[in-house]
Amino acid sequence: MSTETPKLSNCKKLNRLKTECTLRIVAGSLVRKNADSLSEQEILTLQTVLKKLEDDHTEHGFQALAAYHAEPSQCRMKDGRLIACCTHGMPTFSHWHRAYVVQFEQALVEKGLANIGVPYWDWTQPITELPELVRHQIYRDPTGGVGQKNSWFSADIEHGDVHTHTARAVDDRLYEHVAPGGKTHLFSMMLDALEQEEYCHFEVNVRGVCLSLRLSVSLAEHHITPNHIKPRTRHHS
Repeated sequence: MSTETPKLSNCKKLNRLKTECTLRIVAGSLVRKNADSLSEQEILTLQTVLKKLEDDHTEHGFQALAAYHAEPSQCRMKDGRLIACCTHGMPTFSHWHRAYVVQFEQALVEKGLANIGVPYWDWTQPITELPELVRHQIYRDPTGGVGQKNSWFSADIEHGDVHTHTARAVDDRLYEHVAPGGKTHLFSMMLDALEQEEYCHFEVNVRGVCLSLRLSVSLAEHHITPNHIKPRTRHHS
């Protein structure tokens, strides 16, 4: 699956939270593969570039990108309230998140990703284990043979006085046994969504699939703030 990748250029810093950029399209430069079909080198490349992105604490790094999806809230309502910029429960849910994946993908390109894009995961098929890319807590850095944290498995969330460590926590119900010719629960949910005749009903059903899948592979959170009582912080899982 090829993708046209918007490339950020001519960026101008407007303020602490906002940067205005011109988008330049790089056509067909990346191929998105099934996560279960990645080679060892492709897995290593994806693990390495995401760690580089997470280690970048500037406005171009992981924390800034993840915050745009959730917290700290950055989008202002008409009444002045700040909310998360992602759109959930709205007709634009799919559109917004598709663009967000491209933005995440381009951030990885800036850290050295080439040829392959963000892989997809076909979770409609019976699952016996998570893809190798996200399964292990550490990976071995071939340049020095030292184990490195796998950022596809866990992450640290930092903003303000919130310091949260997350780690993958899989619900065993994800590994659903399906009889020959049968369908998984997630497959059936997605099929119901595709059979809807009105777009808003389709969007609501897709949102249900997304929530169910996210809860199945969600990141368990461990707050390490000084007083150990802080609001939950949701970045993209």
